[in-house]
Parts: sequence; structure tokens; C-alpha cells
Amino acid sequence: IESIKTPIFGNKWILRWESDRTMKEKLMREAKLPVPKPVLDPKDIDKLVIVKRQGAAGGRGYFLAANQDDYNKKRNQLISQGVISKEEALYIQEYATGVLAYLQFFYSPLKEELEFFGADQRHESDIEGIARIPSEQQLKSNKVPSFNVIGNSPLVLRESLLDEVYTMGDNFVDASKRMVAPGMNGPFCIEGVYDENAKFTSFEFSARIVAGTNIYMDGSPYYSLLFNEPMSMGKRIAREIKIAKAGKQLDKVTT
Repeated sequence: IESIKTPIFGNKWILRWESDRTMKEKLMREAKLPVPKPVLDPKDIDKLVIVKRQGAAGGRGYFLAANQDDYNKKRNQLISQGVISKEEALYIQEYATGVLAYLQFFYSPLKEELEFFGADQRHESDIEGIARIPSEQQLKSNKVPSFNVIGNSPLVLRESLLDEVYTMGDNFVDASKRMVAPGMNGPFCIEGVYDENAKFTSFEFSARIVAGTNIYMDGSPYYSLLFNEPMSMGKRIAREIKIAKAGKQLDKVTT
């Protein structure tokens, strides 16, 4: 995508940072996002971790591991099934527990203003279905559960959490400007979990529009406070481009 000559809305350079786990973690730490500790070598696994593939794999091929033997067993099983390749570089991260929350934002470089669009949860198969199986049967199964994303559902956050949500979004925008110019323009998503103390841990970001915004085709509960009309994320992008074109500022919203 970096070689495409046609102007692209947003920052096409930041997609490289999203697809590379090391670069992604570097940007998240620069943004002061609370992130789970990475595990650099399988032999150092001493607590529950999640093992991820590079790039946006939709959760397919991800797996949990409790120690090195568990890691090797599940990795080899997924290789034999053709889900991942033997040469594939995997990323190991301590597993963060809590309520899943995918925080959707839009940053306008024209107004230099951050907007909180909404939040959603993702439903993953077949890890969610395992909860309906009694533990006795779970222990007898040799299947490696998948985290393949199937769909999304809306989420409305407690009002007391919104101040931190905006702070995280602002910090991410500022860090992006420093690390990968022109910064995080347009839609993006900070992804993580809230623990029992309502403390947020971020394990991912998406530097683009995400599927969860499709829930709010007629606008989200938060956008209804900003716009006096139904406003989807797609319409918000179109509005930004239209305003930029009218003001001869397309260079501010494209790369």
C-alpha cells in the first residue's frame, strides 16, 4: 500500500507499524498505553500467555500457553493442521483478563480534535463456546481453541471511564505524530480489557477503520452527542474529505 501513488485517506505509513508486533508495541509504549509484558522466548513462559501471529489475522492461529511444553505442543499441532507455518514468527504476550473493550476513535487533522466514536466487543470462535462445555469434557479434549473473530456487539462504557478513554486516545494521536508522521489521522481503535478494578490494559491497536464500527450505521450513542444527524464512521470519513476538498486541504487528510 505504501507504493500506491493515488492519495489515500489517513496515514498509509502507520499500517506498517500495525502489522509488525515489535513496532506496534513500541508505538503503544510511546503513547503510554498500559500494555501486557511481552515474553521474548518460550522458555521464559511462567504464567498464562497468549501467542499471536504477525499482522491482522483476525485471531485465527492465536493460542494460550501456560509453559514452554504447552507452547510447543500447541504450536506443533497448529503447524500440522496448516493453520500456521513452521517458519512463522510468533509473538508471545502475557494474557490480560477482564471485560473486552474495543475503543473506536476518529481524529480530525482539520480541526485538530479527537472524537470518541464508540465501543464494541468481538465474539471469537471457538474460545467462547468452550465456556459452555463442562470442565471434565474440556480436560479430555486435545483441540487447540481458536480466537477467530466471528462478529461484534455494541458496548456502552460507564461514564466514569470516559475521561481515561479520551486521555488514551489523545496520547496515541500525539505519539503517532512523533513516531510516524503525519500521525494517526482518521479512524483508529485501541483494543484491550478492563479488569476487576476498571483498569484498562491495551493489547492491540488498529490504525484504520475496524469492523466493529458497522454496528453503528446510523450513529453511535456518543456520536449522537456530537452530530445532530445520523453519522456512521464511513460518513464521518466522507465528511472530512469533503471539508478538506472545499478548503483546498486534501494534503492534510491524505498520504
